[in-house]
Amino acid sequence: MTTISIELTKAAATLANALIASNTKQGYSDYIATRNALLAITTSEDFHRIEDASKGIIDCKQGTYDKFFRYNRNDDGSAYDAGWQYQNTTTQNDSVNFIG
Repeated sequence: MTTISIELTKAAATLANALIASNTKQGYSDYIATRNALLAITTSEDFHRIEDASKGIIDCKQGTYDKFFRYNRNDDGSAYDAGWQYQNTTTQNDSVNFIG
């Protein structure tokens, strides 16, 4: 199983927050700018880890855990889990709605 560095997890948090705020025109522009900046400075593999970790962060904020998404990743879901666990240090979910 591969691991995701704390730097990539923090980048994923930035991407996740930009995506959450993307429901406005300016927010969407910020999300695209963040995404493009990350694409420019990371390898393709790292960017996919960042995207997976950001999915874990968003799911944690919503109190869900997507088993189907997690189990169908090339890294056995380690990036998704890293993002989820990173966010849960703040969110501190007592219970989770499992989907998938």
